[in-house]
Amino acid sequence: MKEFFSDPTLKLALAGAAGGIVRWFTIRDRMWPDGIINIVVGMLCAVYLAPVAVPLLGQVVGNVVGDAEQLSGLSGFLIGVGGLTVSGFIIDFWRTRKKILNDE
Repeated sequence: MKEFFSDPTLKLALAGAAGGIVRWFTIRDRMWPDGIINIVVGMLCAVYLAPVAVPLLGQVVGNVVGDAEQLSGLSGFLIGVGGLTVSGFIIDFWRTRKKILNDE
């Protein structure tokens, strides 16, 4: 069981879920479906965006965090907090682009 919890992908997913929970609580949305969406999107974003975010955050907070595992956890958490915002921005961008291309 210890090996299961030492998996780096699981740790990223848990950090992203924690970020999703924090986002859910800070926007003060009491709806359960929205909260679950925050958690799931935070997990997915943390797992799949970590390869991009970890090197970038390493340059910014590299001296603050102790090792690569802590940097990965911090990155997963921050991505979890901002995952819905970033994914929402991307979706809105593509919808606007599609509308502009269809109107021409």
